[in-house]
Amino acid sequence: MGRPKALLEVAGKPILRHLLDEIHWPGATLLVTSSRLPQPPGAEGFDRRVEDDVDDQGPLRGLLTGLRHVRTPLAVIATCDMPALRHPQLEYVLSRLVNSGDRLGVMLVVCFIRSVRLDYRWDRALSMDTDMAALRTFAKFLELGHQFGVPVLPIYDSGSDPATLIAEAAAMSGCDRILIGSGRHGALYNLIKGDFHKRLESLLPPEMAVQVISADGSRPAVAIPDA
Repeated sequence: MGRPKALLEVAGKPILRHLLDEIHWPGATLLVTSSRLPQPPGAEGFDRRVEDDVDDQGPLRGLLTGLRHVRTPLAVIATCDMPALRHPQLEYVLSRLVNSGDRLGVMLVVCFIRSVRLDYRWDRALSMDTDMAALRTFAKFLELGHQFGVPVLPIYDSGSDPATLIAEAAAMSGCDRILIGSGRHGALYNLIKGDFHKRLESLLPPEMAVQVISADGSRPAVAIPDA
């Protein structure tokens, strides 16, 4: 973008101030910043602020820094470049955890990644609401989750670097394992087991396991948080 995202403005307000106003979170708020921009506009609205102790390591490093400073049993995490984020979306994630009874802390994150080329026509891009393959996949997992009493969080994204998108989704969801399934054998299956698998592992903490499985029919990447 040519400048830090935290310097963006929405409707004339710093994006951090905009997010705080839209989310109006009832609990404590924590902001993770970089040493290059330790006090971005709107930072004063957060209850606490911590600096990432290592620069240029991407969003996963910032997530790790935030988790190290959390003082509550549960935390809901968001990035500063999500101006459309609203309170109900975060409340939904939290409620699925709190209301899961004996299964508190267990959640199945179903991540459907639509891989596209760099020259993809984004004005024709599919979305979570229009991608029928994704909707069928989410519906199947939501039904299984309801059957077995496990909360299911659908995540949809598209881009030219699926490995990074999966790694970010797994980190944001607090996963400890990633299962990648493909119903196709041959070139695609070998690609997933080869270069893609190695790149994905390089983006993840060493303790987060990655497993490639053979599945019947098309399957998304599935990230499973620690029980």
